[in-house]
Amino acid sequence: MKNIFKMAIITGASSGIGLSFAKILAETGTNLVLVSRKKEILMSIKDELEIKYHRFLVSGL
Repeated sequence: MKNIFKMAIITGASSGIGLSFAKILAETGTNLVLVSRKKEILMSIKDELEIKYHRFLVSGL
């Protein structure tokens, strides 16, 4: 049996297209690494996605 591990690194994850991609990929069960310059907004989005999709996400600046 094949073990497939899906992961995406998303830059600009605090708004716009980056945020949209983060939400879409979180729905599919993809593990995410979120990157943004806006730390407070990024942490809020990370917390929201973790609660909604029961996934652990990594975030950075």
